[in-house]
Amino acid sequence: MDAQTAEEERKLFLAAMESYRTGKMTPLLKEELKYRILSRILSEGRDELTLDRQADMSRQDVNQFHLRPEEIKRIEIRKEQNRKAAQKFRLKKKLEMDVVLKEYDELKKKNSVLRDEIKRLSDEREIMMRIITDICQTHTGPIPSQQIDSLFDK
Repeated sequence: MDAQTAEEERKLFLAAMESYRTGKMTPLLKEELKYRILSRILSEGRDELTLDRQADMSRQDVNQFHLRPEEIKRIEIRKEQNRKAAQKFRLKKKLEMDVVLKEYDELKKKNSVLRDEIKRLSDEREIMMRIITDICQTHTGPIPSQQIDSLFDK
């Protein structure tokens, strides 16, 4: 067994131990995904990828890799789809916000109308109470306010 194979087996063992320790399959899935990608690259006849985990590659460094025309086209199509989806999402959110604001304004107006109606009815009730009190006092003498209130509660 060569050193590279031993190192790969060690990484797989560590991933299995981590999965067992945490109870999650993520470390094993990451290793499996890495091996599938590597297998696909090798089956297409391309060179094996070597990753330096210490290197922090910027976007400019990534663009220096030579991509096949179909990969570039696929990336551009994906970017355009993302742009359109983002634009559609922003438009949808704007329309939803417009609907909410319109509903808010309508409810605010309705609330104002209802408050005015409450005030008008309250004032009208007060006037009616005075009229009834005056009529009752004129014909029968003073009436306790509790009796007047009970007339309106019915």
